[in-house]
Amino acid sequence: MNAESLYDENTKLKRKLSAFVKQAKENEQKYLRLNANILRLLAANDLSTLFNIILSDYRADAKLDVVTLTLIDAEYEIRRTLKNEGFKFANYPGLIFVDSRYRLRSRLSDDMSPLLGKCNDKQKEFFFPRYELLEPVSMAILPLIRNRKLVGSLNLGSYQENRFVEGTATDFFEQFTSVVAISIENSLNQERIKQLGLIDPLTGVHNRRYFDQRLDEEITRAARTQKPISCLFLDIDHFKKFNDEYGHQVGDRVLQEVASIIKAQMRGSDVMARYGGEEFAVLLSNTDTGLAADIAE
Repeated sequence: MNAESLYDENTKLKRKLSAFVKQAKENEQKYLRLNANILRLLAANDLSTLFNIILSDYRADAKLDVVTLTLIDAEYEIRRTLKNEGFKFANYPGLIFVDSRYRLRSRLSDDMSPLLGKCNDKQKEFFFPRYELLEPVSMAILPLIRNRKLVGSLNLGSYQENRFVEGTATDFFEQFTSVVAISIENSLNQERIKQLGLIDPLTGVHNRRYFDQRLDEEITRAARTQKPISCLFLDIDHFKKFNDEYGHQVGDRVLQEVASIIKAQMRGSDVMARYGGEEFAVLLSNTDTGLAADIAE
């Protein structure tokens, strides 16, 4: 081998080494970003924070075009919990709920491994339904498994055809999605604990403890904004006599029905609670006494 050949070979080796070093640095940065996101996920103690991390922070950190999250909510529990917390669903277009595990399961691989490759029309419609104007052309659909049960999927989309290619190493994805599944379960359990402490189990509306907390907050806000605030106390006439005559089981049904009727008349900004046995309280923000009297009637 002459000197020129040795020089060419040495140059090729240097290029390969440089490429390996560059790839190693990129992988190191990926792991650092992955670990940072994992720490944020594990620190989240409510679903709103968790969804922001997954749908916004992770998308930005991983330089992804589209991220959606599909959750199986057959009993409507997650959506009910979020609704009770005042969650603004319109602010989270990437959040998708399905009422049947089969609807999601039938679109995943048989072995529940990550699904990478080009995105066809049916997949776009199901996993990226609100992105008609800028549809992803390649995707990574990552099943979320908890206790050997499918709970949802994390869906990554790209406008680049070769961003997600079948057969690509998926260790990053699998590690991240395992933490996502755990974090969803943890945050949902935290929400359940809060709901148990602040929801009246019979009527399903907030309890006195919650009302008292919100009363302090609303009074402070009214004082700061100089806007009126009103409070209604409502009770059911002759409820004790009714209970004695028809029994507590029928009385419970009356309480549930009355709570439902009151709640149906409320605005989104109002606060309602079962304050005592047959007493209900409603806090009306930005409402003067005249309007409050009309609402009460």
